[in-house]
Amino acid sequence: MKEKDYSKFFSHLDLKDFRLTSARKALLDVLEYDHLTFKTILERLTEKGFSNVATLYNNLDFFVQNKVVMELKIDGEIYYDIANNNPNHNHDSHIHIVYKDKDKNPLYITETQEKSLFDVISSHPLFENEELEYIQMVVSVVKK
Repeated sequence: MKEKDYSKFFSHLDLKDFRLTSARKALLDVLEYDHLTFKTILERLTEKGFSNVATLYNNLDFFVQNKVVMELKIDGEIYYDIANNNPNHNHDSHIHIVYKDKDKNPLYITETQEKSLFDVISSHPLFENEELEYIQMVVSVVKK
């Protein structure tokens, strides 16, 4: 079986001092398609045989510091998301949308690169004398 190529997540890093351990690979696998809390990540990693909390904390911290993973703060809870080489966004500019039910519990979190949203924000008079560096937003919606 062919080994999965993880280099897409690290294309922006100088990898000479970086080790891609089996725990880091498992973490990337768990996060690749989901926005997850620390607790949920730990549960999924434990199912894969990786249950060391300190290792998870250190790997998440390393990935966040190196812009491989990003933190999203939603309703006081931190969710983690693949930041680099994500098909739905790049690390610098994107909009997350949190869909909730009537009890305000997150049902799911997704991203958008909808150009019209970015255009509205970047063309706003508030920024007319500024160069917009990036846009990161979390929009929360509740089903009517």
